[in-house]
Amino acid sequence: GEPKKFKIDLDFRDNPKVTDTDLEFDGFGRLVAFLKKFGTFVTRLRIGGTGISGSGLCELIDFIKMGAAEELDFSNLPGVEQDEVVALLMAVKECGQYPLQKSLPLLFRLDRNGLEKPHEI
Repeated sequence: GEPKKFKIDLDFRDNPKVTDTDLEFDGFGRLVAFLKKFGTFVTRLRIGGTGISGSGLCELIDFIKMGAAEELDFSNLPGVEQDEVVALLMAVKECGQYPLQKSLPLLFRLDRNGLEKPHEI
């Protein structure tokens, strides 16, 4: 039979010290590098309530386009602009992997990001 694929859940929720601006430690840069290498195994990425900005979210587009995620929690983040949210949603659409076959569809949380007119997206 086919080998069983393992899954990785990454949960950084509600930790404001996780940012994309800390250049000294560069934890976010390390996360992006990890996702580029092992992103096909990451089924849940939860960064809601961290200090990651909208431009940081855009660095996750390559990971999103892998189409492996079942859950993305990008809620309650500082400084997220409407065009950045649209870029993320377009990545989901363009990857052609959703809804996932033989699995649940993507749960994508983007709430409480301070968008002025979310209904227009």
